[in-house]
Amino acid sequence: MEVMGKLEKEEDVKDTDMKDCKKRKYQAYVLSDEIIFYGILPWVPIKPLIRLKLICKEWFTRISTDSLFKSSQYRRSVSNPPHGLIYKGHYKYVFFHTTSTRDLVGLPDLNKYNVMCDRRHMKYFHHICDSSMLASSNGLLCGSYYRDGTEYFYVSNPLTNEMVSIPNSNKLEDVALAFEPLTRNPYFTLVARTRRLNPNNTTDIGFLVYSSRKGIWEVSNAKVRILNLIGIFLRFQIRSVFTGGKLHWKLGEDVLWYHVEEDNAGVVTIPGEKERYRYGEIGDLNGELSYTNISTQGDIGVWVLKSNKTTESKWVNICCLSLKRVFEYTMKSEIACERTLIMKLAEASTYDLFRRPIPYEGGDVLMFWLNYKMKEEKKEGIVVSYNNKTGCLQFDHQSELSRWEGPLLSYTSCLVSLPKLCNPTSCESISNAIVG
Repeated sequence: MEVMGKLEKEEDVKDTDMKDCKKRKYQAYVLSDEIIFYGILPWVPIKPLIRLKLICKEWFTRISTDSLFKSSQYRRSVSNPPHGLIYKGHYKYVFFHTTSTRDLVGLPDLNKYNVMCDRRHMKYFHHICDSSMLASSNGLLCGSYYRDGTEYFYVSNPLTNEMVSIPNSNKLEDVALAFEPLTRNPYFTLVARTRRLNPNNTTDIGFLVYSSRKGIWEVSNAKVRILNLIGIFLRFQIRSVFTGGKLHWKLGEDVLWYHVEEDNAGVVTIPGEKERYRYGEIGDLNGELSYTNISTQGDIGVWVLKSNKTTESKWVNICCLSLKRVFEYTMKSEIACERTLIMKLAEASTYDLFRRPIPYEGGDVLMFWLNYKMKEEKKEGIVVSYNNKTGCLQFDHQSELSRWEGPLLSYTSCLVSLPKLCNPTSCESISNAIVG
């Protein structure tokens, strides 16, 4: 009996050891929540990430409300080019994909921004109901609308379906948006430019600043004097870019900048020969200001503004592409039916009226718009994409992009929640119900 008891005890010990071994082996294959939520899921593209919220309640809560997870997700995506461009199409706003992962990026619902204005107001030159989207910054959109005779500026995150509205009590003509999601307590800033004409053909530019942390408009101490220019305050024409802590506007041959935190401003001259590179587009290239243009010789040039605390700002050319050579090379490899189109595109690329550069903001693809019919009354054109790695051209005939129809707004999907306003008495928090 004693022998049998010892054998049973030995078998029990062996069974326990086997269970512990299997348990340790199983645990080796199980990833911790920290690795899953902060090491793996932030790399997942937006569209499948939204679907993963339906797995369980914990995943829904983490993806929807965890600020640390949202910051990790945005930090992974900020080094990539924007997901697309938003601009005014023929009858509504259009989202144009600028990346090859278009099937993995959720489309922002732009239809609600076309119907926000009740249109029961007098016509104002600075407010056009169908061109009311004004700026974008790191996943947020800014625009204007009229409701019950009052104009409002709105700030919205299309992905989280959040929106706030600020009355335009100062009757401001234009406004730009700054938003940095990676700070500890994210907040957005609206910056409006003011002007005072001088008798010596110059203009003094000042700034009015609204911060969601304070909830009020404040007059900035920064002032800049520039030469008089036509159209620099048309809110539906000027593109603003927030990068490196500064807001930038291209005004003729100069780039005006305003530092949001330091409350100072200045002007930087555009690169290249002024007459050749006057009509260009500024953009955000990995946290630095970029400038893209097509010269009269049909060359695409891309510059980056390099600056730090010890040296002055300096433009550095990072790309120069001859469209003439690109079209000649493509002509030799394309079928006969495409050669006529390529010849027209090559000719249109040498005229300012029939071309429009698209800001380069990262990746392997350079894009530009050309009106190959070369008729001023014909707005339609095509977006041409050139891949620097493969040397291939692609044509998009359905872009609805034209030469003069408003600014190009870069858009990157961002899960970071819209900052709450500090002073609710000076503004009105609204949801997507405003479009109803």
